[in-house]
Amino acid sequence: MFFLKRLIILTLSFQALASASTSKDVALAYMNSLDMQNKEELRQYTSKELYEKLNKNNLLERYFKSRPKKKREYKVKITDSKVVKGFVLVRLTDEKGETQSLKLGKNKQGEYKVQEILHLD
Repeated sequence: MFFLKRLIILTLSFQALASASTSKDVALAYMNSLDMQNKEELRQYTSKELYEKLNKNNLLERYFKSRPKKKREYKVKITDSKVVKGFVLVRLTDEKGETQSLKLGKNKQGEYKVQEILHLD
């Protein structure tokens, strides 16, 4: 049963990896979901005294805390200078050289918001 549960989680994570924008986001979500699952399993399979001992001083909370995303600094380069039907194509490049193309659409307030992530080769 335990092996089957792990197999299902791995299968779902690999499917999410194929459709995700970045593999780092998928890995982060996978680690956080495993942490929640491991915490619940620890609660189920340990005695009450041991669980309370592990949970003293929020030890479990600190161990299974959600991992925050690192803030990235982006330099914006516009790949296409003309605006077509209210959207702009933008290529974001971070300090490590990773690039991502986005389609920005203009909303009613005049701000540009991300409409979709483009996969341009």
